[in-house]
Formats: sequence, C-alpha cells, structure tokens
Amino acid sequence: MASTGEEAWKKYFKGKGDIATSLKDRSNLYDDVTGRSLSKFLEKDTEIVYLSARVYETPAKIKYKSNGKYITARVPFNNIQKPIDSGKIGKSKLKPKDVVPSIVDEWLTPDEIVANVKKYLNTLTLPDQDIKAMFMLLDLTIKDSEQSINVGKLDKNLVPSEFFEILTSIKLAVLMRSNNKKIRGIFGVPKKMDLSKCKIKIMIPKQANMPLLDYYVSVSLTNNPDDKVMKVSVKSKVASASTNTIKFNDAFESDKELKTWYNNTKKKDQIGQMSIADSAINAPSGKSLIYPIKALAKLFDVRRDLIKASLDQFRKPDKFDLANFEAAVKTLSNNMQNLVKKSKLETVLKSDKQLNEMIRFMKANLFQKGNKIITDLTVENASFMCEKIVSKATQKELERVGGGMNFYQMFYDQILESRQIAYAVADKTGNMINYKYYSKVNWKAEYVNWVSLRSKNLINNLNDTLGMDI
Repeated sequence: MASTGEEAWKKYFKGKGDIATSLKDRSNLYDDVTGRSLSKFLEKDTEIVYLSARVYETPAKIKYKSNGKYITARVPFNNIQKPIDSGKIGKSKLKPKDVVPSIVDEWLTPDEIVANVKKYLNTLTLPDQDIKAMFMLLDLTIKDSEQSINVGKLDKNLVPSEFFEILTSIKLAVLMRSNNKKIRGIFGVPKKMDLSKCKIKIMIPKQANMPLLDYYVSVSLTNNPDDKVMKVSVKSKVASASTNTIKFNDAFESDKELKTWYNNTKKKDQIGQMSIADSAINAPSGKSLIYPIKALAKLFDVRRDLIKASLDQFRKPDKFDLANFEAAVKTLSNNMQNLVKKSKLETVLKSDKQLNEMIRFMKANLFQKGNKIITDLTVENASFMCEKIVSKATQKELERVGGGMNFYQMFYDQILESRQIAYAVADKTGNMINYKYYSKVNWKAEYVNWVSLRSKNLINNLNDTLGMDI
C-alpha cells in the first residue's frame, strides 16, 4: 500500500536537515514565499536540495541550480525522490575523475588539487552543511603535518571512499614536504634529500582499470616529476572496515609469473595458496566467478588437513559423507568448462550420492532472506558454498592447523616488493580521521601479518571474485 506524502516525509525527511535528492517527475515550480504558481517547470531527474522543514508541506521548499546559482522555490512534495532512491547524488559525483577543473592525468601540487576540488564542490547541488563539511576536510588535511585531524561530529557516511584518494594524496604530499621522519622511512627517501626543497606533486590516473593503483606521488628537485615516483593504493575504512580485495589476476600477470613466484618461495606451506591462485588465473573463459569449485577440488588433494578443519567450522548434516561431498566437488571441477551458473545441480551431478551430499551440506549452511533454507540448488550456489569453505581455510583462527593458509607472503612478494605499491589507509576513531601509510618497510609490524580471502558474494548473487583481503 502506497504511503501518503506526510507519511513519506516523516519517514525519510523529518529532522534530517537539508537533503540532496532529485525529482521523480516533471514538476511545476511555485514561489517559495507566496506559493503561487510560477508557470515554470523543472524536468524529471533534476538535482535539487530539499530544504528542512519543521512540518510537512506541499509544495515543499527546495533549491536548485540554474546558471551556476542557487534558486529557491517549491515543488509538489510527491514529486521529490526519496533519499534512499536518489542515487546518492552528491556522493556519486565525488570521484577524482568527476572534478572540474580536472585533477586527473596531470601532475599537480596538493594546493592546486585543493583549489580545483573546492571550485568543483561549489558547482554541486548539495546541502550547505555537506559543502561546509567537505571544505573543512580539505582544509584540515592540507593544514599541517599531523597524521590525524579532528573532524568533530562529521557523519562518517558523508564522504565516499573514492574521495579519500584525493584526501590521502594531499596529506601524503604535505607530510613529505615537512620532512616527516616516519614517512621518509616508509617511502625510502634518501637521508640526504631535503624534501622541503623538492617539488612534490601528485598524479591521479583517470583510467579506471588500474586496480592496484590510485595515484602517484613525485619527489623532484626540478619541475619535472621524474626523480622519484611512488605508487600508492588507497583503502578507506572511515565508513566501513571492508575494502576492495586484490584479485589474483591483478597480482600475477600470467600463469608463468605465478609458477615463478611459487618456485622462488621455497616454502612447502605455500602449495595451498598457489593452488587457489592457479585456479583463479587459469579459470576457463567466462568461469572466473565460479573458480572456487576448482580451488576446493585442488585443496582436497594438497591441503586435505586444512580443508577438513575448515569443514569442521560448518554445520554438518546427519551422517555426513565426506567422500561423496568431495567427489561432488571434483565432478563439478572436472566439468568446469561446461558449467552454467544458473544450472540446476541435478543436471551436472548424475550420481545420486554426490548430488544428495552436496545438497544436504548446502541446505545445512546456506540460508536465504528470513533465515529460510536455500531452495535454489544451482551451480552458482554450490560455488558460493565452495567459496565459503575455501575462505574459512584462510582465516587466522585456523592457524593452528599446519600454519593455515596465510596469503601475506604472496601479497608481500607480488604487491609490496615486486610492484612497489605503498598503501594509504584512512580510518576514523572518535572525532579523529587518521591518515596512515604502509609499505614493505612497516606493513607487517604496523598493519597486518595475516592476509585471508574474501568476496562480496551472496546467495544467488555471484558478482565478485574471491580475492586477498587487505
């Protein structure tokens, strides 16, 4: 049953201040004081800011931009998009590539980046308090050489993670030109190089397909940014502790590179890690999302002890038959080339014993919305089950079993050492936003010494690939 305008106002707008949203229909404009019709219209999807009101009103007071200036007017309340449906208008336009004047694909000083971003923010249709908060973040970030800034009661959800690509690059440049001792050590700056006398510039690539890199920082004695260039990846943990994972196809350019890495490690305990990465890199065309099936099949052979320990962490159906469950996984793996995500398991698993054991295990451990036992017994969900088992085997809690499967060595060798990537991590504790930087110099001692696997997949929604969670 559709809610009334007043009910929608109470649920989505009341007491929440000015809200950036849009119009869901072409709307007549009314004078914001007299309420009379202006014989003017705003088109569907026009970006507006709903102006906070103490009581429900229609037409409702809004502001919109025309020729770069805000105009206040009124529109029928029912034509205003609910905030949850508005597409996060402001946040969706705070990626570096959106900023005009441009801050991508050219070397800029931190001051130039701040100036351009401020100009851009003033063109957006955003509540005044949001604009002020973003300006405050920029000013505090560039203000001094402290790694933490006091942002007061700033809403942690205001700033999208992509905006921290901008903020962390600014802060890093500021820390460098202040000759911050810790930063010098992390980035390997020569002792005799006085950074306060150097030209420190930032280049944020516009290209979106660079999963391991968000920006470059150049330290040069001249205006030519070529003396020392550092590569930085950004992880924002301000709004959420979860960040994007590193995919194996990004960590290794080829199967040959993977094999070379494994041969050079000279550590037998990396056979499981190598097997998982191999399953991902060599997945048949179009089958990358279901590679955990192949990975689990291999792990049954090379790290059986660990997989049994992982399975012990799940609910086991009565009289669980491990042999038939393993056989089911290997049958799926052997038919990987022909698997289709939405296919029913019964079309692939011809053995009743294998099919029955796979279904029983899935029903014991996969639950749909409302805690209902899974009913979609598909290849997709079988792969999701395999993914959960593989992922569990990489958790630190299983370290007691033969050392577990820690992907730190692979991450260190391929990302920190081989590709020389450093990381900028932003997080929030209380009123403080902290800018932290890590490289091969301090990663293990100051950040994490265990790297597990994770994805964003859900039942019936396999859209991500299992990767290294850093």
